[in-house]
Amino acid sequence: MKNKIVRYLLAVLMGSVVSIQYSCRDEFERELKMRSFFKVHEGNEDNIYFQNEPVQFYNYSLHATGYLWDFNDGTSTSTEKEPIHTFTEEGKYGVSLKVSNGVEEVVFTDTLTIVVEPG
Repeated sequence: MKNKIVRYLLAVLMGSVVSIQYSCRDEFERELKMRSFFKVHEGNEDNIYFQNEPVQFYNYSLHATGYLWDFNDGTSTSTEKEPIHTFTEEGKYGVSLKVSNGVEEVVFTDTLTIVVEPG
């Protein structure tokens, strides 16, 4: 009878260890699956915007805890989740968003064209 109890306890303990091990692995794998992408103002597929007009950036990253936007215009960066930025010069800008979650970093870049508003 004592052997049956010991075997039962060992089986329960082994099951707990395996369960904890898989739980940690699942959490780690979920964190590694962090993805990053962003959109600039909804509805503008050409990414063309006017000089001196605020541009809203939308962040669609998953599982991220830190954000670093680089607008590539020499003025500033932002750590906001969804910043608004104004480009003062016309031209093409490779805007990048670096997101992190404590395990990894992912960078996504898109190009915007800033033009002088007609008229």
